Amino acid sequence: MKKSPLSPKPERPPAKPARQHIEVADDAIRALAYSLWEKAGRPEGGDVDLWLEARRQLFDAVTPPARIAKSRE
Repeated sequence: MKKSPLSPKPERPPAKPARQHIEVADDAIRALAYSLWEKAGRPEGGDVDLWLEARRQLFDAVTPPARIAKSRE
C-alpha cells in the first residue's frame, strides 16, 4: 500500500537565531582566551591555540554531558 502524497510531515521546532548566540560566544571566548594568555605569561604566538582552548572550555561548560559524548562519537 502506497503512502498518500498528502501525508503530513512531522513538524520541526523553530530554529533559534544563531547569529546572536555566536556574537555572545565570541565575546566570552575572547575574554577567556585573554585570561588564559595572561596566565601563560603573555607568550608570543599561540593565539589560535588559546582561542581554541577557550572555546572548548566554554563549550564543555554549557553543553550537557550526553550531548558532548554523542558529538564526539
